[in-house]
Amino acid sequence: MEQNEKIKILIEQFKNGNKDSFVELINLSREPVYKIIYAIINNQENSIEVLDEVIYKAYTNLDKLRHPEFFKTWIIRIAINESKNYLKKNSKIIYMEDCDKEKSLPNNVEEKIDFETALNTLGLETKSVIIMKCYMNFTFDEIAISLDKPVGTIKTWYYKGLDKLKTQLDGIQGEVTNHE
Repeated sequence: MEQNEKIKILIEQFKNGNKDSFVELINLSREPVYKIIYAIINNQENSIEVLDEVIYKAYTNLDKLRHPEFFKTWIIRIAINESKNYLKKNSKIIYMEDCDKEKSLPNNVEEKIDFETALNTLGLETKSVIIMKCYMNFTFDEIAISLDKPVGTIKTWYYKGLDKLKTQLDGIQGEVTNHE
């Protein structure tokens, strides 16, 4: 059974009173939700705290979700909003910890640090779009729904963000070359 179909069935079961189906629903979506939270918060302990809040909000509001096919983007939107709220509430700079962004980060430590530094210079929206597109394989349409923005805006943020990352990483690489 396709994951989206399974999600629809679990949501229907939840709405019909089977609260245990929520556990399975969260198990299906926990990893991508955590990744977006961690990408924004940049701290494992605090990301887990925000994830707990996202799960609570999803549980208390799932019966209000009218279109189960949008569950994935709905819960990502909750995650982004809760992450933003957390950052506002704790308005201090939080630096990236060791992370396991296994798919897209370079292999050596220096390149990872350079990439994380460059990623942290992006605005929250741009950073979120790049994380959702590159790490989580969301389509531009899914990202647009999650962030409640037009697809054109999402594409602009994405490509401008990639350009900025490339420029910064090229600059860092140039500095290293000049010092050698």
